Amino acid sequence: MIFLMKYVAVLATLLFIFYLPISYNFSFLLDFHTSLIYDTVVKILQVFDEPFAFYRHSIGLPNGFVIDIVDDCNAFLPFLIFVGGITVLPLKMLQKSIFIVTGWILMMFLNIIRIVVIVWITSFDKHLFSTVHDIVSFIFIVIFTILIYGIFIKFEY
Repeated sequence: MIFLMKYVAVLATLLFIFYLPISYNFSFLLDFHTSLIYDTVVKILQVFDEPFAFYRHSIGLPNGFVIDIVDDCNAFLPFLIFVGGITVLPLKMLQKSIFIVTGWILMMFLNIIRIVVIVWITSFDKHLFSTVHDIVSFIFIVIFTILIYGIFIKFEY
């Protein structure tokens, strides 16, 4: 019960500082995440021989559909939820730091793969975007965030 209370307090603090619209001082973190995701996705998609068009954080598909990579696509919120869980674990600061950095790298990698898959599937049929984005990829990012957290807990205990 104490873990849950600490987790809620830490998570609320992280959301207040880094994520809420009043947190303009830290909006550069969201911009950094979004740009890093978009630039990496573009590099991966350029490997394919598909006629994708790239604009400022937008990807034009051959079927005329345009996918915008916005701040909500960067998995920053699931990352904050992950950080909140790691922060309240009774670990040394070095272990927490290693887990957070490793978790960030894994979550960024998985999110990039998620977006590439969304673009790829949507390029075949633009009507699948809502299903793939809103349901399948949301479940994917939530499950893998919990899985990564569980791996770190299992690794430690």
